[in-house]
Order: sequence, then C-alpha cells, then structure tokens
Amino acid sequence: MTIGERITFLRSRKRLSQTELSRESGVLLSTISMLEAGIRSGEGLRVETAKKLARALSVTLDYLCGMYEEEDGTLRPPSTADACRLTVLAGPMPQALASALF
Repeated sequence: MTIGERITFLRSRKRLSQTELSRESGVLLSTISMLEAGIRSGEGLRVETAKKLARALSVTLDYLCGMYEEEDGTLRPPSTADACRLTVLAGPMPQALASALF
C-alpha cells in the first residue's frame, strides 16, 4: 500500500474530506490530493509534512510511511509503543505519560 492509499484509508476512517484533513494538518490540499492520486510519492515528502499528516490522522509516522503493514494489506492500529514513538517525534512527552512509561 502506498502512502497515498494509506492517507485515503485513514482519512476515510476518520470521515474527513481532503479539505478537512488539510485544515487539521496544516498540509496543503494540493499535496494531499497529489499523494492520494499517486501523482506524488512519499519519497519526496518532507518529514515535517509527514509528521503533520500522521498527527492529524492519529497514527505514528512509521505507520503512515508503511513500516507496519499486515501481510494481507490491511492496516493495524498503532500499539502503545508506536504512539509513544510519535509523541517523541511530535515534541515533549506529557509528564503523566512519561511517569507511566518510565
């Protein structure tokens, strides 16, 4: 599954239009549209842009980029470890979460 297919799947699951995802993520509508249409691949995507999309879609960056895909092509929900990895990428970890983990 490509990053565009993943974005489409996750966006649909959250019942967001491309415009709503653009607003929530701060990513240009044209970028989202090109990714979903397969006109643009994830290879040229800036990390900051991918992080914004991952946050808005409530998944980790690894998950969005396809590092975690089931063999049958279905997506699995991110684990607690994946969620923590996104927290580290996204910024400081809340004290309550840090206390629970460490």
